[in-house]
Amino acid sequence: MYGPFPASGPAPAAPRLAPPRPVQNAVRLMYAGAALEVIAFVVALATRGSLRTAILTAHPGYTTVQLHRAEVASTLVLAVGAVIAIGLWVWMAQANRCRPMRTARTSNWTGSSGCHPRPP
Repeated sequence: MYGPFPASGPAPAAPRLAPPRPVQNAVRLMYAGAALEVIAFVVALATRGSLRTAILTAHPGYTTVQLHRAEVASTLVLAVGAVIAIGLWVWMAQANRCRPMRTARTSNWTGSSGCHPRPP
């Protein structure tokens, strides 16, 4: 008439399934994108001298102070942009690794909405 009495304590947790292979590949590619961005950041900092030459060529009338300020401003923009890009790559990889279905759609939509023209 009645079933057995349930055991005391918390219910056993459902086993966590691994994300599908395409999601795992996408996460690996996102980490690769972050690594490439780190390399680009290092190259941008290493070639700072050529930036100085390029600024001086484009603006030969700059004083030493103006040249230095332009160089620092350009380097700062490159550095901040690279750090933001690295953070976004890692964030998307982590989000898709932990909750692939919901976050993959959101990050794909937000990441590509500005890059592709909208349909008429």
